[in-house]
Amino acid sequence: MSVNISGRTLGEDDFADFALAEVRHAAGKLVFEITETAIIEDPERAFAMLDRFAAAGVGVSIDDFGTGLSSLAYLKRIRGQELKIDRSLVEGVAESQRDAMIVRSTIDLAHSLGLKVTAEGVETEEGFALLAAMGCDQAQGFLIAKPMPLRDLLRFLDNTPAELRNYG
Repeated sequence: MSVNISGRTLGEDDFADFALAEVRHAAGKLVFEITETAIIEDPERAFAMLDRFAAAGVGVSIDDFGTGLSSLAYLKRIRGQELKIDRSLVEGVAESQRDAMIVRSTIDLAHSLGLKVTAEGVETEEGFALLAAMGCDQAQGFLIAKPMPLRDLLRFLDNTPAELRNYG
């Protein structure tokens, strides 16, 4: 399960203690999704918390990568497992050679850093096919499924053959 963590929350002194106490007995794999902008306000505090999460076995995903303030200096310091390329770049991957080159370069860079890559906002089969050819590890977006309540998600998972859930 992935949980988005806001920049304001990441900046609170007692958040890491609270979060780690709450997830200590969690079953399954837990990932905290952190946007780059959450790090910019107080980078040292944010990196210290992210290091604590990683040491406790909580995965860290860099969310919305490519939105305005993407910094390679921050990227090299984050002990994360996943980089999520923002939909603003993914949307134009099939129409814009520039977007495609940026996305491809980002995928290659992330893989070189040992990160899994997820493309956000995948809405077309052509975009999905291009991302797959570029080596993108996962996709999320309306092409795969729209957001749904838990009850509907469980029904979707029970009634949809695995080959369709893994789209493509």
